[in-house]
Amino acid sequence: MTQAICELQKGIVDQGVSDHTLSSKEGPHITFCGIEAESREGVIRSLEKILESKWGNDFEASIVNFGVFSYNKKVVLAQPVITERWIQLHKKIVACCLEAGESPEVYHLPGKWVPHITLASRLNTDEIVKTAGWLAENFLPLSGSLD
Repeated sequence: MTQAICELQKGIVDQGVSDHTLSSKEGPHITFCGIEAESREGVIRSLEKILESKWGNDFEASIVNFGVFSYNKKVVLAQPVITERWIQLHKKIVACCLEAGESPEVYHLPGKWVPHITLASRLNTDEIVKTAGWLAENFLPLSGSLD
């Protein structure tokens, strides 16, 4: 699925919109929790335990829709189907961050988190419209795991 997401991102950039997301070194991903960690060691150790457990293995996603966050960085996104497993994993990750003394960003807290994969970001209104039009013609549902 990672390759298919990258192809969507390239197709969007080919429409003449910002290549900010494509040029990012992160690659396609779903953010479960954002923090401004002073010291990441404690969080990393706790997260590694989650990833080594049943929660971090065989993580599948079904991407069925695209949408727009129209605030802040103006993001066009792919939206996965949210499962109970995702909700439970998200709660464990947030709890892990809190236990390590970190404060998750408010929009990553349980009940406020909107899982997504960024397809394009830092767009102006014309770029959002152009991207949405292109996706309406080219987006197909995806299933699989992110590498």
